[in-house]
Amino acid sequence: MADKKDKKKKKKEDADTSTEPEAPASTPVSSTRKSGGSSKKAKRAGSNVFDQFSQRQVAEFKEGFQFMDHDKDGIIGKSDIRATCDEVGRLTSDEEIESMLNDVPSPINFTMLINIIRTALMTWGEKYTAQEVDDFFDQIDIDDNGKISCSQCIEMLTGKAAEE
Repeated sequence: MADKKDKKKKKKEDADTSTEPEAPASTPVSSTRKSGGSSKKAKRAGSNVFDQFSQRQVAEFKEGFQFMDHDKDGIIGKSDIRATCDEVGRLTSDEEIESMLNDVPSPINFTMLINIIRTALMTWGEKYTAQEVDDFFDQIDIDDNGKISCSQCIEMLTGKAAEE
């Protein structure tokens, strides 16, 4: 018991010499005691992606996510991808869907979808920088129905007019 008091005194003395004495000690204690502490960290880490887009853009992405989430469980899974591909008329094998799901490190929730979009623009085909991706999303015109023009996106990404 005396050892614990000595350790606490020593920690307090060490903390008194730093510029922020209580913040480092209180943060780990509260996050380990609360069961939701880790989820707060996950939300903060994921929110950085949302900061890169306007509220209007995030709302559009959310609408697209909800369109793909056919079972409305907040996760895009195999059955959701199958239904979405069927809905847009794309023939997709089970192997292709499995491959898609294996390409992502965790279940595809809304935050993961935003990360996938950003990563795809920066790594596949002609690679775009983070600034170019930000500029692209800033320049997309959204019509009164909340939709974007595919031909405009293609033109912006390739620098050429879309073939119709």
